[in-house]
Formats: sequence, C-alpha cells, structure tokens
Amino acid sequence: MLQRFVALAVVLSATAHAHKASDAYLTLDYRGAPQLRVDLALRDLDDDLGLDTSGDGAITWAEVQARQPAIDAKLARLVRVAGCTFSPSKHGITPHSDGNYLVIEGPLSCVAPGAVTVTYGLFFERDPQHRALVRLLLGSTEQTIIATPEQRELTFDAKPEAGASLGQFLLEGVHHILIGTDHLLFLTALLLPSVLRRRGRLKTLGLTDWEPREALKPVLVDVAKIVTSFTVAHSVTLALAALDIVELPSALVESAIAATVMLVALSNLWPLAAGERWGPAFTLGLVHGFGFSSVLKDSGLRGTSLVAELLGFNLGVECGQLMFVALVVPMCFALSRLKVYPWLARAGSLAIGVIGAVWLYERAL
Repeated sequence: MLQRFVALAVVLSATAHAHKASDAYLTLDYRGAPQLRVDLALRDLDDDLGLDTSGDGAITWAEVQARQPAIDAKLARLVRVAGCTFSPSKHGITPHSDGNYLVIEGPLSCVAPGAVTVTYGLFFERDPQHRALVRLLLGSTEQTIIATPEQRELTFDAKPEAGASLGQFLLEGVHHILIGTDHLLFLTALLLPSVLRRRGRLKTLGLTDWEPREALKPVLVDVAKIVTSFTVAHSVTLALAALDIVELPSALVESAIAATVMLVALSNLWPLAAGERWGPAFTLGLVHGFGFSSVLKDSGLRGTSLVAELLGFNLGVECGQLMFVALVVPMCFALSRLKVYPWLARAGSLAIGVIGAVWLYERAL
C-alpha cells in the first residue's frame, strides 16, 4: 500500500512539473528608430514547431536555424504592432530563469506615430497559462502590459496613469502564486497541522502525535504567525533579488525551493525544530522570494519602473496567498473534527514530501 502511495506521489510530481506555465517577453523601443525584441522560450517553440528533430532532448542552434523561417512566419502572423512592419534581422539565444530563449530583434517600419497597439497571440491555444510581458520604452518613460488569453490586444497610453503598471503586476502576482505548484504545496504542508497541536510522539516510527485543537481562535493565531513570517521572508528576498542586490543561480534557487517543500512536509511527521513553526516558515520562506523574483528579472525591468512593478507583484502574491489560505484552513478545521484527520495530515505530508524529493532530484540534475 505504501509503495502504491509513493508511486502516485511521484506521478503527481511529474505531472505538476510538466505543466509549468511559460512566459514570453516583448520590448518595443521607441527612444530612436523603433525597434522590437521578442524573447520566446525554446521549449514553447519546440512544442509548437518541433525544433528537436534529433529527438535527443537537447535543442541545438542548427535545429533552431532550420526552423527559423517557420518561426519568423508564425511571429509575423501572431505578433503585430499596429501600423508597423517588423523585419527580423538578428537571432540569438539567451538564458532566462526557466531555460533558454530565442531572441528575435529588428526594426519596426511604422506608417505614422501615434498610439502604440500590440496584438499578441502566441502559444495560448496550447498553454492557457501562458503570459507575455510587453514593455514600451518611450522617451524617459516605461510601460508594461501583460498579454493573456483574455487580453490579446494591448494599447499603451500616451500619458499613462500613475499606478497602471502596478495594477497589471498585482494581477500577475495573484496569477503567479495560484499556478505555482511548489509554492502552494509548501503552504499546504505548513497549513495541514495548523488545526492540530503536538502532544508527544507515537511509538510507530517515532511520528509526531497530533490531536485536534478544540477552538478556531488558536488555529487562526497560529496561521497568522506562519503566514506573516513566510510573507516577510519572501518579500525581503524578492526585493533583494529583483533589485539585483543579491543574485543566485536559478538552478540553485529551484532546487532549494524543492528542498523546502520536502523539509516542511517531513517536519509534520518528525519535528525538525523545537518551538513554534513560524520560525522555520520564515527561514524556508527566504528561499521562495528568489523564486518569485524570476518573473520581474526575466522581464528586464529596471529603475523606477521596477519599483512599481515590484510593489504590485508582491501585493498580488500576498493576495493570492491569502485566497489560498482562506480556502484551505476552514477545510482543514472542518476535517479535524474527524478522528482520522491526524493520519490524513500525515498521509498528505508524506505525499508532499515525496513530491518535493522528486523535484529536488530532477532540479539538482
């Protein structure tokens, strides 16, 4: 039975990993002769156009060049700037936090200056979670609008309202936390025992002995401490990473996030630290801020523009996190009235721990 349970957790971890959402990045530079730069993930292009013709799992530059006419044709059909014609003149590869991207650059030949309107339609049919961060550089100002399956035509204001991009990134922060399987599993592992209290250890494998809390108030106090410590921790490292004060390799960050998922789940089975759980939540939460920062760093935002987007994105992450907590905690409290709930919490923690271990193995390699 245990072997089947672990096997199911491994399958779930592979499924969650395979459905990681993708991003694209467009930069329109109107500070001189209009230019357009498009960054597209090689894995997205491979899924759409089959770049990896050798089937060895590694996309070479020769394979990209062989499909370049098809890529440029797809770009011309599904990415348009109103009143302008895009002429790709440079192609190259650049690393982002989630893998290598194809960079396509070239001039924009525009009929007449005016409102800048971009239509973006790549990859949405295959991946409804796909997003494109479209940035306009005009004079001394920067604007960013996010293209989604519901919003494919983007019009930049000649005189943008203050806080417009903040609102865009607030929504993106909500979206990012709600599709971030590793972050949500980390939170779930923290919340599962929040409706319980420790009363020692079981003779069986030395597992932590849990009993239900009788009232909701101590549950909410415990959750408030845990969520606040996690929020403060990842907000600090999100800012440090996004502002380029601290920079860590993305492979290290992703592996460390997987390790935190595994560790917090195992701590529900065997306590890894004495005292209240808000301390470990803060310590491990520091790692997650570096993971959240990848969206902002990959978008190429800098200076005053980055400050507004950082604030909006962080607020969005907190809103999404609170939505998830508001859903999970009442559910766990209702289930904790059942005598079997401590074992359900252990089983859930074991599953999350196995998933974290599989992710750690995959990402470390």
